[in-house]
Parts: sequence; C-alpha cells; structure tokens
Amino acid sequence: MKRVVLFIFFLLNISVFAQKNVAGFGIFVEPIIPLKMFRISSSEIYREGAIFTSKPLSGYTLGTHVMVGISPYFSLETGINYVSRDFKISMLDGDFEEGFYINADNFEIPFTVTYNIRLLDKLYMGHSLGVSLQLIPSNLYKRHSERDQQGVLQYSFEHMSFRKAPIYPTFKGGFGFEYRTKEHGYFYIGPVYHLFSEMYVTKLSYYHKERNRSINNLDIKTVGDYFGIQIRYTITPKEFKRSKIGLPDYSDFFD
Repeated sequence: MKRVVLFIFFLLNISVFAQKNVAGFGIFVEPIIPLKMFRISSSEIYREGAIFTSKPLSGYTLGTHVMVGISPYFSLETGINYVSRDFKISMLDGDFEEGFYINADNFEIPFTVTYNIRLLDKLYMGHSLGVSLQLIPSNLYKRHSERDQQGVLQYSFEHMSFRKAPIYPTFKGGFGFEYRTKEHGYFYIGPVYHLFSEMYVTKLSYYHKERNRSINNLDIKTVGDYFGIQIRYTITPKEFKRSKIGLPDYSDFFD
C-alpha cells in the first residue's frame, strides 16, 4: 500500500512540475468479459461428494475520464468509476442442485500514465499503465434454505464474502486507438486489464438433513482479475495558460 501511495504522489508531482497545458473530460462504458486466457475462470472444489463452483459472469464499468496532457507524448489520466460484476455460486450434490447469483459492485479511482503515438492525421494509439484504487463498500452475503411444516431445517446453502480492506490497490494496464477531432471530440476504444489478488475472502456452508451433509467455512475463489473493452468519448481538451517559466505549448499535439 505504501508503494501505491508513493506512486500516486509521484504522478501528481509530475503534473505539478510539468505545468499541464491541456486537459479534457469524458465519459466511458467498459463491458467486462470473463476470459480464461486472462486468469478469469471458474473455481471448483470437491468436498464430501459435493461439487462447489464459483463462476465469473459478465459485468460493466461506467465512469468519468479526466486527462491532463503534460508533454507531446505523455498524459496523466484519472476519474471515478462504478464497477459491477456478477458471479454464479452453485453446489451439486448427486441429483440435488442449488445456487444463486452474487453481484459484487464497487467504485474505483484510477491513476494512469498514457504514452500516445500518432499513427495517422487524426488517429492515435495510446498505451496506459498505472494503479487503480478499488473502494469496496461492504461484505457480501446470500443464503437459500428450506424448512418443513414443523420448522425443522431441511437444507441450507450459504455464501459469505468478507472484504479484505475497504480500499484495495490494483494494477491497471491497457492500450487502444483514439480518433481525435476538434469539432466533435475524441473517440477511443481498447482493451483494459486489472490485475490483483482476490478482494474478498469467500466461504461457503452447506447443510442437507436427508443426505447427512454438513460442510462449513469452505474457501473458494471469487472476485479477482477482470478484463474489459473500454469505449470512451472525451470532449476536445482545452488549453491552459502557459506557465510563467516558459514551457512550450503542446496543444497542437492534441488536435
């Protein structure tokens, strides 16, 4: 965590000493896609004849985008985003099956540096690298159960996910292509990858009276890395006043 704070401090100081020349604001949507090639896959655990599964499903990110240009090639980017991801937690015990869907949502504040390359007159390619602070609001809990007419518990399947910390640092990287116009703004599309360990400690409990099953505090992997495709629109950046120390004007690069 200390390294993350120092890295953010370093980024902020770059923008101060470089005297930012242009800045822009935008919005984006980022569909989240579960792909095995990016370590995003189902987890299975076998215990006492039962199979427990945690399967990541699709999700999305919505947010704002703030860009500050600090040189002809580099820009600093931040914002605040809402992240929503779904998971299916299931259990199979012979011919008896139970499961439910879990929604894990949180906010994030990214701090990234982007290196921009001009490919054509209005087409650019950007490579981004940085950190993202995940703000996790609460623990997750869900339970399915059934009782008979006398109130005796027949079965119970329970999920509990405890957040590791209210603020969790992650690595964020990606690249994409941006089409820039003075009249209509900037249009961007590209893949984004978030790399980190699990944000929650997840445990499952299962009880079935007739099958004589009683499994408690079973550990299983849930909320971790995610991969998405970012689609972004940015209002044409505006130029700041030049600094008193006479740094060059880089606004032409962002036209």
